[in-house]
Order: sequence, then structure tokens, then C-alpha cells
Amino acid sequence: MQILYAPILDGLPKDKETLCLLYEVLLEGSMLGGQMAGGGVGVAVKEELILMHAVIEMVAADTSSLRRFAPVFVEAVEKWRDIAKRICEGRYDEKKEREALRPYHQGPGASNQPSPGQGPQGKPGDLFKRV
Repeated sequence: MQILYAPILDGLPKDKETLCLLYEVLLEGSMLGGQMAGGGVGVAVKEELILMHAVIEMVAADTSSLRRFAPVFVEAVEKWRDIAKRICEGRYDEKKEREALRPYHQGPGASNQPSPGQGPQGKPGDLFKRV
């Protein structure tokens, strides 16, 4: 198993509202690895550090798996560093940018009507089977 990790942010915002928005956007982006190259994000509060990580199972992988995956991971890290920086600087346009982070099934042109099985509000996660 190969674990890749990279810092997204070194130093957490002091303003609670900004910190909450940062956490919310990061958690939304990491849901099921959808916006983070299949990985996730973690926070070390004492160290004021946010890390993005991904795991590659190397046992069954071919010899070039890591070489193919690394650029995808680096691109995702750069994207999330930029988002985190803009949130901390107060330059994050929540309405505009949240649109770009929506899951593929909620992309532009997709119906905003809840699909069968979703609750009346069509909340995120209602599409997934609960086990």
C-alpha cells in the first residue's frame, strides 16, 4: 500500500465563521473522495495543519500505477490549496464556487428535483443506500 499526502493549509483561520466554512467546503469536497482524487482530508488542530491524502493499493497494481496517479493527485492538491487560501483570505465566492464543486449528478443542466428515494429536500447523501 502506498500512501500519498500533501499539506493543503498550514495555519488555521482564527475567525470561527471562516474556519467553519473551510471545514464545510473541505468535507463536502472529500465526500467519497469525489473531488480529492479518490482520497480525503484530515486536520491536525494542535499543529494547525490540513492534509490531503490518498491510498494506492500496490499489491495488485501494475508498475506504472503510481506514475499515472501522481499527476492527478498533485492537480487535486493544487486545486484545494487554492480554494483553502481563498477561503482564508475572504475571497471565496461561495455561490459561484460551490456550483463547481457539486457532484457530477448535480452538475449544470441537471434537474434540481429530488430523485426517487430522496427526501423532499433531496439532501446530499440521500442517493446512497444505507446499510
